[in-house]
Amino acid sequence: MNDGEKRQSVGRIKNRGAGAPRSRGWYKGKNLPHYDQCGVMQFITFRLCDSLPGFLVEQLEDELNLLKTEERDIIKRKRIEDWIDVGHGCCALSNPEMAEVMENALLHFDGERYNLISWCIMPNHVHVLISTENGLSRIVQSWKSFTGRWAYGHLDDDWLPGNYELPVPRK
Repeated sequence: MNDGEKRQSVGRIKNRGAGAPRSRGWYKGKNLPHYDQCGVMQFITFRLCDSLPGFLVEQLEDELNLLKTEERDIIKRKRIEDWIDVGHGCCALSNPEMAEVMENALLHFDGERYNLISWCIMPNHVHVLISTENGLSRIVQSWKSFTGRWAYGHLDDDWLPGNYELPVPRK
């Protein structure tokens, strides 16, 4: 798909009808709050399992216990983002072949299940900006499943079974 075709596909998501997953709004995932709302742009980050060392997670939990409840989620997201940007772990996505598989997974259902607005494949994590009319968790699961199966046959890494997303306010 060339750039002109890509731009034309934005805004043309096929509606899945009655079988489509419903929006959940804000809900608590295993480790982080999640936001799943149809019809809004969402910024999603998911990472390789070794991108955040255990000792940093333990240190973070100790620090969060000292904060007010309403501050914890914001601080946790910021710290995790800062730490994964450092480049911990094997950084499998720096492998050009693995990065291409990831990009192909993101592009595969663009314009059908979601509109892929922007993405950035980093060495140990991925940032994606999409809008969707379908359930977000199934979309992210399909990206992770596809790339994870490829990685198991070619690399020693897999995706961490969690992600987080942020709604993007309209101005």
